[in-house]
Amino acid sequence: MPTKGNTNPLYLYNRLSKINEQRHIRSIRIAFVSTMPIIIIGAYAVVLNQLPVPAYQQFMENIFGDQWRVFGGLAFNATTQVVTLVVVFSICSNLADWYNSNQSKQVHGGICGIVGLASYLVISLPLLEVDSLPFNIAGVNGLFIAIIVSITVGEAMVRLSNRRTRLQLLSDDPNMVVPQSFASVVPAMLIVGGFLIFRVFLIRMGIVEGLPHHVNDLLSKPFVGGRNSIGTAVLYSIFSHLMWLFGIHGNNVLDGVAQTVFVPAGQVNAAMAAAGFAPPNMITKTFFDVFVYMGGSGTTLALLISLFIFGRKRGQQSLFKFALPNSIFNINEPLIFGIPIVLNPYYALPFIFTPV
Repeated sequence: MPTKGNTNPLYLYNRLSKINEQRHIRSIRIAFVSTMPIIIIGAYAVVLNQLPVPAYQQFMENIFGDQWRVFGGLAFNATTQVVTLVVVFSICSNLADWYNSNQSKQVHGGICGIVGLASYLVISLPLLEVDSLPFNIAGVNGLFIAIIVSITVGEAMVRLSNRRTRLQLLSDDPNMVVPQSFASVVPAMLIVGGFLIFRVFLIRMGIVEGLPHHVNDLLSKPFVGGRNSIGTAVLYSIFSHLMWLFGIHGNNVLDGVAQTVFVPAGQVNAAMAAAGFAPPNMITKTFFDVFVYMGGSGTTLALLISLFIFGRKRGQQSLFKFALPNSIFNINEPLIFGIPIVLNPYYALPFIFTPV
């Protein structure tokens, strides 16, 4: 009989299952899984553009000309580079649908997603160059803030939309979207207006850049000035993967550390080897790419092998087939978003500590 503090595997599994079905985590998980088609397209676009085979590169140039990579670039920019915007809309919509199904609330999922998207852009867009949408807030770098904003907006929309209306908005009649839209006007104004006030407050505090940029910069500061050592490498790996679990692209956030600590170490090794001396540095950027990030962050090539051997569900086998070609080139977004690994309690410990 399970008791408090029970460490029985079945008991722990049941506890993790309850956590995994919590409405916010469920909405996030469904949102990430829903992005898998465009993530796979973006991943294949990168592979096709960057395949390191000279004969292939020459063949593509002969067929499509010098600018042949523009096609893959367009596909990548139209998919992976805007995934945060898709996730914001989807989380809000999923959360609204959960309330509609489980608590008979009355809120339109699509409208909720639109309000969430507007709210995220309000606190993320740069003050300068307002005529363009930067990919650093539309792509994976903005996921952490996007998740927080989506949950906040979803909960607020559900409560505000049901506070002052008693209309039967859950009708199958498509024309009911009209009263739903009118019922959402005031809640949308309050929510987007609240995020506007919050953005003004941030600006008055000296935080002029969008919130995702500021958070990513803040997370990288503890590693600034670090030295090349096994301790720094382990901490770098743990923190970058911990960020991934919360929807933060740890490799991008800590890229400054890699460029200032691990890349120069590799350059020193190359220079010493060229001069006939033994390379002095064990930990380099190449070391991470080849021996740590096998299949991408989390050493997910091992996870793919596990899915191939032990996966019994058809979805797991399908995911293996789509993800393997990308994982060979250390591109594992299809796994990160397809399982998903983000905010998934089952994969947290192996994802963090396998690379270590």
